[in-house]
Parts: sequence; C-alpha cells; structure tokens
Amino acid sequence: RQHPRVWFLAMDVPFWDPQARIEKLLNQEGVLLDRTDFAGTSTEISLSLYVPALPVASTVPHTVNTAIDSTLTLVGYDAPGAIESGGRGVANLYWRVAARVGEDYGVSLRVVDDGGTRWGQWDAAPLGNRMGSSEWEPLKTMIDAHDLPIDVGTPPGRYHLQVQVYRSATGAAIGNSVMLGDIAITRPSIPIDLSALAIARRVDQTVGALRVVGGDWADGARPGDSMTVSLYFQVQSPLDADVSLTLQLIQRAFPLVGPTTVRAETRGSLKAQDMQPGDVIRQNLALRIPSDAGGDYEVRLVVGDKPAITLGDARVQSIARVMTVPTIS
Repeated sequence: RQHPRVWFLAMDVPFWDPQARIEKLLNQEGVLLDRTDFAGTSTEISLSLYVPALPVASTVPHTVNTAIDSTLTLVGYDAPGAIESGGRGVANLYWRVAARVGEDYGVSLRVVDDGGTRWGQWDAAPLGNRMGSSEWEPLKTMIDAHDLPIDVGTPPGRYHLQVQVYRSATGAAIGNSVMLGDIAITRPSIPIDLSALAIARRVDQTVGALRVVGGDWADGARPGDSMTVSLYFQVQSPLDADVSLTLQLIQRAFPLVGPTTVRAETRGSLKAQDMQPGDVIRQNLALRIPSDAGGDYEVRLVVGDKPAITLGDARVQSIARVMTVPTIS
C-alpha cells in the first residue's frame, strides 16, 4: 500500500508457496497490470507488475485529443524535456475509449528526427498485457507509463516524439501516426564504453579525426527494399568541418577478386557542430536495393575523400522471375 508499484518474481511456487498466498494477497490488495512467464531449467518463472489501483487521470498536462479510430482517442501526453543519448526515460500517454473494445491494442512510442529516421522506440501494450484496452472502462482516461529508450550514439539535438497504434495480434497499423512535442537528446554524462556496444560488424579504423567503429544491418533484404545501415563513429580530435559519408553496395565479378560494380549508393554527413573528442556518434543511412539484385554483396563506406572501408558482407534475397506468355485466341 505504501509503494506506487510492486514487482513480484515467482519461482518454485509448488515448493515455497504451494497455496499461492502471496499472489492472492497481491490480487486482493492491488491490480495486476503485466505478467511475463519464462521457462526455467527446472521450474517456471514469472514476473508480475502490480499497482494499488488502476492509473486513471483527472488532468492531462499536454492535450492532443486525437481520434485513433472510432473508439480510441489519444487524449494527451507528458514527457521529459530531455534524455541523454543512450539513456532511458518514461513518457505518460493518456488514452480513452468511447465504448468497450474487443481487442488489446499495441502502442509504439518513437523518437524521430526531421527526416523521420528513428532514434529510439518502445513497443508495448498500454498499461500492460493483463490490463490492455479490452479491459478499460469507457470514458475513463487511462495513464500509460510508456518506456522511452534512446539509441546509443544518437547525436545531441532536438527530436520529435511519435506514436503509432497497431493491432497486437497482427501488427497492422491503426490510423496514422501522431506527432507529439519535441524532446532534446543530450550528450551522455558518462562516456560510452565502446567495448560494451553490441556492434555486429566492427572495423575499428581511424580516418582523420574519426574512428570508424563499425556498422549494423539486417541481412535478407529483398530487391526494391530500403536497407538501413547503422554506422558508429568515435570522435578522436576536434572536427573543423562537417564530414561527408558515402555508403555503397558493391558487387564483385568474382568472389574476393575481380572488378567491382557499385549497385547502390547513398550519401550523408556528420555535423561538426557540438561534437567533442570522445563522443560516440551513430549515423543511419539507407541503401535502396536494386530491383534486379540478389546474392552476396559488400558494404563499403567512404569517409570524406579517403579510401573506402569494407564494413562487411550483405546478403540480398534472390527472387525468381517467371514470365508467363498470355493466351492468345
């Protein structure tokens, strides 16, 4: 009763609490918002979140009153003004249903830049998977304390909060995304430990004032898709000017040797403003896969006018094309 929420970790229940007294007490005194079950080696494990009462709002700090569909309305929000790059915050989203709904919605809260690139995202059922929208009483404003993680290496600056509602069962979007207010991403107070970053393809090459740490991308892009490549850099010394970046998808005539062909290319830049030595910066660039592509390729990066750096291999799905001659009468 004296805590805003209680996490309950249960394991070996048949042995240390065979009558489930703790769970019964929590259900009697509070409301179960969320529960996740894990498969242990010898027993099942569950983690549950309880609160004293349903989080219902009487006031809303920032109102938007945007109808998501005929039943669900995003009434407003309340978010921190700033979060550190690589840090985590919580934004309160305020929801209301006009009538009972027969499904649990999912909510994706995102941090995007002016171009729509995502620099943080958290998808979850509002309130929790045990108190989803199918359980809400109509016309009550529910408070969803939604996590808001920021990607490591997000450049300091001003970004935008974006909300997208979707069907939990299928992932299909419901209505259009809603833009909320701005949020400032600040330099981390504690320097980022590069060895702790889970970067799939590391190169660790120094180019001028920058250290190219490596890159990440998902294999299996299809022809015509946009393949996002996340590049990681560390500033080694002060930057006198912006640094141009050229990302290339390379095809070789023969494996490892032979002439190469640039199949796709995109450009970007690192802004020198506000960058300091030691900063770890992430840059997202998107390569448009050619419609006739398929097989194995190389991903290369050109920093300024320096020689290209090979970041790693990328596999593109090969799609069989079948031409059918129409019947001519």
